Amino acid sequence: MTHGELKGENGFVKAAEKIGIVIGNEANNTERLAKDVDKQVAKFRSLIGKRLYGVAGSPKFDIYDADFGWGSPLKYEAVAIDGYGSMSLSQSPKFSGGLEIGLSLHRAKMEAFSKILSAGLTEANFT
Repeated sequence: MTHGELKGENGFVKAAEKIGIVIGNEANNTERLAKDVDKQVAKFRSLIGKRLYGVAGSPKFDIYDADFGWGSPLKYEAVAIDGYGSMSLSQSPKFSGGLEIGLSLHRAKMEAFSKILSAGLTEANFT
């Protein structure tokens, strides 16, 4: 499905239908699901106790230019980062070439990050 189709009439509905078909096909593909399952389990087991960080989105996806019939979004929040140790990236709606970053951390870590970021921006003369 193209970006133009998503922006067009009934784009949201068409996307939902397409996603449903893909999920249905993947969920019923037992051969693909079972392939190398032992190797996948071992691979993920080796990550236990390691520092992992999730990233959702991309600045290449022009999320603020999307219009599914009710106008462009005013604010984008990636629900995929509604956990701890994740971030989202998207194009800035306010600055050409800018980057909008969403971050999800425990409160103490978020406060520490905020102080470090603020100090770094001040030092770089961005404030």
